[in-house]
Amino acid sequence: MCEEKYKEIIHECNCKKLIRIIKTLYSRKKIRLAEGKKNSAIDNRYLKMAEECLFGEMSISLNISKEQVKEFMIQRLDL
Repeated sequence: MCEEKYKEIIHECNCKKLIRIIKTLYSRKKIRLAEGKKNSAIDNRYLKMAEECLFGEMSISLNISKEQVKEFMIQRLDL
């Protein structure tokens, strides 16, 4: 069910919802790594897709690279 919701949100390209996905998946990743487990392939795939969509949009509007946007978001969202 999560995968279908992720697909829907990514296709909407709603920035607030993309941020929610990114925060959720970063949190899940931290928890899994703390437990000594790998992050799931599905979570990795949708995290990358959400980041690409959001960071791409923001890099164009802010006229900076995607990597700079990612660094900024990680700091601001406390990821």
